[in-house]
Amino acid sequence: MKNIFVLVIFFIAVSVVKAQIHMPTVVVGDTINLSVSGAVGNIQWQESNDSILWLDMPLYTGSQISFLATSSITNKIYYRAKISAPLCPNTVWYSSVIRYKVCATTYDVKVGDFFRGGIVFKNGAYYWVNGVFTWYELPGSGFIACPTDYPTQATWGCQGYYLPGTNDLNNGNNNTNNINYYCGEYTAAYYASNFVSEGYNDWYLPSSNEFLALGYQRDSVGGFQDWGAYWTSTQVDNSNATWIILINSGQTQNIEKGNYSRMRFMRKFSPNDILMHVSATAIVANNPVTINVTSNPQNKVKCIGSNVTFTVAASGTIPFSYQWKKDGIDILGANQPNFDISNLNLTDDGIYTCDVTNLCRTISSNQAQLKVVSVSVTSSIDTTVCLGQPAFLSAVAQSNYSSESGVFSYQWTNASGQIIQNEATVTVNANQTSNYTVHVTDQVLSCTAITSTSVTVRKPYANQELCIVTVDPATGKNKIMYEKTFGVGTSAYILYKETSTTNVYDILVTLDASENGEFIDYFSQPEVHGDKYRMSVIDTCNNQSQLSFFHKTVNLIIGSAGSTMALLWDDYVDESGSFIPYRYYIYRGLSPSNLALFDSVPGTLNSYNDVNVFDVYYYMIGVKKPGGCNTTGVEQYVAFSNQIDNGELLTGISNSFIDGTIVISPNPMTSISTLTIPNLNVQTLNCKLLIYDVTGKIIRFENINKENNPEFYSMSSTAKISLNRNNLTSGIYFVELQADRLYRGKLIVE
Repeated sequence: MKNIFVLVIFFIAVSVVKAQIHMPTVVVGDTINLSVSGAVGNIQWQESNDSILWLDMPLYTGSQISFLATSSITNKIYYRAKISAPLCPNTVWYSSVIRYKVCATTYDVKVGDFFRGGIVFKNGAYYWVNGVFTWYELPGSGFIACPTDYPTQATWGCQGYYLPGTNDLNNGNNNTNNINYYCGEYTAAYYASNFVSEGYNDWYLPSSNEFLALGYQRDSVGGFQDWGAYWTSTQVDNSNATWIILINSGQTQNIEKGNYSRMRFMRKFSPNDILMHVSATAIVANNPVTINVTSNPQNKVKCIGSNVTFTVAASGTIPFSYQWKKDGIDILGANQPNFDISNLNLTDDGIYTCDVTNLCRTISSNQAQLKVVSVSVTSSIDTTVCLGQPAFLSAVAQSNYSSESGVFSYQWTNASGQIIQNEATVTVNANQTSNYTVHVTDQVLSCTAITSTSVTVRKPYANQELCIVTVDPATGKNKIMYEKTFGVGTSAYILYKETSTTNVYDILVTLDASENGEFIDYFSQPEVHGDKYRMSVIDTCNNQSQLSFFHKTVNLIIGSAGSTMALLWDDYVDESGSFIPYRYYIYRGLSPSNLALFDSVPGTLNSYNDVNVFDVYYYMIGVKKPGGCNTTGVEQYVAFSNQIDNGELLTGISNSFIDGTIVISPNPMTSISTLTIPNLNVQTLNCKLLIYDVTGKIIRFENINKENNPEFYSMSSTAKISLNRNNLTSGIYFVELQADRLYRGKLIVE
């Protein structure tokens, strides 16, 4: 159904022809139609590749001419009409210049070119793929936008009606045709369909996606209102269509169709377009057109990172257009009399000129050289000094334009930013590692550079500690062990030993850093007392560190009560607290060379009773340090005390008169307990077990043999007997084992 809804407004324009502000683009083979107005006299058309050297065009002498575009070595072509007065043969003047950019094919047309009625804003095309429009980068094809808004505003139209075929996001041409079919006159789509520019009448209202693509190139197209709302041809529903507000990259909104909004039309091009043509009219003024550069850009010398402005001024017949160049190459967007460059870098260094163009010709300014000065500074390499020694720092500054920079000034600052010297060289007396910065300024341009260097102050290593101190079983003397720390500049290790005065230490020995990390104190007396040791280091600067925490050896003594040997020892002490013995380990053996681990007690205890001892034994206490010590390539985990034996405690005592001890567990008994008799060899003994009550009455007697107590006879040194409760009632009993001697214990029955 056509013409469902018609909205009339007061402004209508069927054709708008835009004045030539841009340089139009033609493709080789396009038809060029030229005309000249105001020409009185003989006409001779001329063409030029650079607007300087002009050549007559044979046979083209009329006020209107038509010909096919040809290629140009500069990709530009200029045309003008030369006018000679019939009565004054020596008087010649010229029309305004018509300029074109020349492309070999539509494949060479770029975004921003003024081409076939408007500005190219996107290369490619949309195609149907599986029922939807899909964008393809199609060489030689693209979209063209009208360079200005339509001179009036209009509604989208058909408020309250749903129009089939107008919802497309990508194909504005189909949307426009369907809007016109259903909605009638004086809508935005109507004005688009009736718009004519540069002889092209296939304009349409862009879809939403097409307008977004146009919005991204709005600076190349120009003429947009940044806060203006523009209609698209994309319908949303019965009441709304999409318009776009050009904020940033574009913002789409759904707006009622009855609203008034701006319009910008577009069309397409492709390699298959036919009857391509471009028309222009040259104007002849009463006087020849002139142009002169009255103020040329000047040479500039600037520091890197600063800003610069070049300026050109021209006189003659206006209007003027400008094109700045660097090293002969056009600078995109540099089209004003002033050309600004911010935050200069070395790539901006070069020769700058400006082409000034009016209706007649193009002339170039003088060359202006921009020198971008970069100052660099090299300082001393990072250095290391001994504590108390000075560090000598120096800096050398350079400039890529040394004559322009002149001499340099230097300023050194420390890590706190304090100025320490204003010379190229500086002497630093530092007591700690720090960074020093040199600031360099050239005295002509005030260009600056900065760099820093580090001074490492070597101090003796402060965290060197002893690993363990022990009694060397082989020599019976104290051995001090430490793990060396590499890469900290240590040249020697000093070991200290506490004197007879508490907390007073004398040097024991100085060891070279190449020696193994252990030393035997042959003057020690570990059997008499424990000793405290500390250490320090000397670095390659001959500076000495503070003393480490002390480590103290363990001293073991022994006493006896009958057959019980009482072992007593003092603590192993690591003053730092990083190593506290978890357990003390008791070593025992028949000779000093075959001691083996016998038992252990928690690290909170300093005594141990070895019961039923009737032979001579040697004893030693040990502590295990987690991780151990690796001082010679072999890890050692245990620090030992002195060795001591019980020989003197057994001398003159007859073993036959010494009673032994029975260890009962559990005690009190519930149903069964184990009797343990340490140090008893039962292989050839006939043993009897008796149990007495508190009155001395024997209430149980049994022979111990292999048949009734096989476990007892399987032991080689620690005998065990399983005792069942049987008829024992609750109370206290005394247990006696008659073997090589008497062994007694007290039993509690619950």
